[in-house]
Amino acid sequence: MTAKNRADIQSEIDSLYATNLLGNISALDGRTLHTTSTDSNLNIVDTSGVQLIQGDLNFTGAIQIKGQTVTLNPDQARVGIIEYADLATATTPISVPAGLVFTDLTNDGVGPTTEKSFKVTGLSELWDVSTQQFIFTDMVLGDQLGMQINFEMTTSANNQLLKLRLLAGIGGITYTQPWIEASFKTSGTHEVTINRLFYMRDTNTLDNGARIQIASDATADIEVRNFTIQHFLRN
Repeated sequence: MTAKNRADIQSEIDSLYATNLLGNISALDGRTLHTTSTDSNLNIVDTSGVQLIQGDLNFTGAIQIKGQTVTLNPDQARVGIIEYADLATATTPISVPAGLVFTDLTNDGVGPTTEKSFKVTGLSELWDVSTQQFIFTDMVLGDQLGMQINFEMTTSANNQLLKLRLLAGIGGITYTQPWIEASFKTSGTHEVTINRLFYMRDTNTLDNGARIQIASDATADIEVRNFTIQHFLRN
């Protein structure tokens, strides 16, 4: 199998258009691809109507052109984004007990700003609302996630401590990744936004779930706004 970069494959497909020989292109995962036009703009879709190429080449994977197998350079990552907005905690906040007891941040994924239109093709979900866990079944080792966690925290004491962590390897060997430790000078309602990078470091991380957890030294209520996840997939 010959590894080629985007420019190489773009040139080959452009050449096929130019000579009117595009005909049948098939993906190695079994999809049959066809063109909707033979002009200089690429408009390649699979048989279910999912558009794979428009304008410049953005289909990542192995394809066959005139019987020759070519692949995109695996170092050229695909990038997408998903937003899971929560609705339930707007009326029933998460109760965080005193004593630095870690509590899961939940997200029902049905809030009004939930947006999945911009995720990478072939990616199903990154958050499972039934298990309330991040899932990585469509990812491979080395793939990255840029997570933004937004919530409203109503504290009950002055100088109240907040700790936020990622609990990963759920179902395998669990481990934690501390994300933030902060305090609020006065009691009341505070908007919190956390941005962190997380990647598939090993099979224990890849094959198992993960959750966001919060703890405080005094009682607090949490209204989850959203989990916004930018994903960088290597192939």
